[in-house]
Amino acid sequence: MDIPGAFANNNKYNLKEWKIGCNLKRNKGEKWIFKGEIRIWSGKKWHCQHNKRKERCTTCGGAEICKHKRQRLTCKECGGSQICEHKRQRSTCKECSGSQICEHNIQRSRCKECGGSQICEHNRERSKCIQCGGSQICEHNRRKSRCKECGGAEICEHNRIRSTCKECSGASICEHNRIRSRCKDCGGGSICEHNRQRSACIQCEGSAICRICKSKMGNRKYDKLCVTCAIQEGYAVKRNYKTKELSMVEFITQHTDVDWVNDKAYDLGCSNKRPDMVCDLGNHILIIECDENKHKHGDYSCENKRIMELSQDFSENNIHRPIVVIRFNPDSYVDSNNQKIESCWKAGKDGILRIKNKENWDLRLNKLLETTHHYISNPPIKDVMFEYLFYDDYTKIT
Repeated sequence: MDIPGAFANNNKYNLKEWKIGCNLKRNKGEKWIFKGEIRIWSGKKWHCQHNKRKERCTTCGGAEICKHKRQRLTCKECGGSQICEHKRQRSTCKECSGSQICEHNIQRSRCKECGGSQICEHNRERSKCIQCGGSQICEHNRRKSRCKECGGAEICEHNRIRSTCKECSGASICEHNRIRSRCKDCGGGSICEHNRQRSACIQCEGSAICRICKSKMGNRKYDKLCVTCAIQEGYAVKRNYKTKELSMVEFITQHTDVDWVNDKAYDLGCSNKRPDMVCDLGNHILIIECDENKHKHGDYSCENKRIMELSQDFSENNIHRPIVVIRFNPDSYVDSNNQKIESCWKAGKDGILRIKNKENWDLRLNKLLETTHHYISNPPIKDVMFEYLFYDDYTKIT
């Protein structure tokens, strides 16, 4: 018969042994010997030595673990009872109207409008919130699984997020070699009914659109307001700050289905150079620069050196990747017939730049888009290739 309060600590593990009927205090996280095995007290029940429910522990070969080392109930290959006809967990499947899906068609615990249990005071998922010090945030203030410095589980051998890496044929890459959710040919989830990126679609009032005028792309620096609205709301914005560049960025972002990084230094580079727009296409790099006034003002003698430094930034394991640089001039130039083509922009009496020739501006943007699509699909024939649009001697668009 077991004596309450009795235990033995003469086992080979030098741990106290818990016996049925023992009334000793057990502290959460404390190791004991229970039924001849090392067990950890969770505060409510016994866990295995790996601090998991024994029946669900892969290492222990728990009774609920299948041959694929997953929980049998949720294993797609085993056809687990919790897997629906769409090969998803039934409770979180939107098409099945799973029990965890709310009226906004989002997982209830993660729905901001429903005030889900996983949403913090900053209106983010608590585990991913930097301000809350979420469990998934690392010492570098990034998602732990996606942090390159931490060697996150989602980072592949090419130093990219594995699911979106084209060389790894990531799970998010479609047959057209694009991110599936953003692929128009696949009808990706991020593509709206107007065949644009939903977040950047004005008609859909996408999340990236200015929340006041709802007609231009917003800027995170100004709480998702466009520069014009930010000025009106009293934000300290430099007048005409990158007005032409932002107009170009907005147009190209809306009409292409690749990932652009705007005005930001490459994470793995050393030069700290910030291209206006850059897209990593795997086999080659595409850069678009908005060269106001053809960069004829100021000292731009180091532009070639700058591009060479960017080329080094994007090299992987000392292997160079070809670069295309499209240099786009939004201002005046002299065409091949020696006729001066005026700038599409003009400052008003208030000093703010506005488009004065919309027809010509649309023609220029469409030519830029055509050139961009060409180089997205066709790698350059040289290591570094420049394409000059609307510089002197350029053939006028008709």
